Amino acid sequence: MVPATGSLGFLFGVVGEAIRLAVVLTLPSAYVGAADIARPEMLVLGATLGSLIQILRNTSSIIIYAVGMPLIALAIVRGRNLPAWLGWVLLIPSVLVGYIGAPLVSLGHAIGGPFIGLGFEIHFLWLLVLAVLLQRWRPSRDNLKAAPGTAQDKLS
Repeated sequence: MVPATGSLGFLFGVVGEAIRLAVVLTLPSAYVGAADIARPEMLVLGATLGSLIQILRNTSSIIIYAVGMPLIALAIVRGRNLPAWLGWVLLIPSVLVGYIGAPLVSLGHAIGGPFIGLGFEIHFLWLLVLAVLLQRWRPSRDNLKAAPGTAQDKLS
């Protein structure tokens, strides 16, 4: 479920960035070369595509942070390999971005921007802490053995 959620969220983001790249590469030169009568329509097209890009960005953030991150946090809290506090801390950027910031920006309220920025910064710091913990992680041989009831356990 988590990989599918992340993939869907990132797909929205990639499509939005592809549209943004296409608009930036083609629309300004087309606008300069267009007749005066066609320029207002090109401005409307640019504004429409800009709105679509913003919708795709916010949808991507909402899917990743409101659905995917809480699932990862739940897996960390319920699992026994990483400290549970990592999962609880991951819920902070999830709430800031997925439940407060991105929905506010999607609804046209600029006040959501600082929530998104703070959530991204906390998520980045969380990733740095996770990287350090994983670099120092040395599982014991007992933890590496197969769990009871697995295929490897049945063979031995």
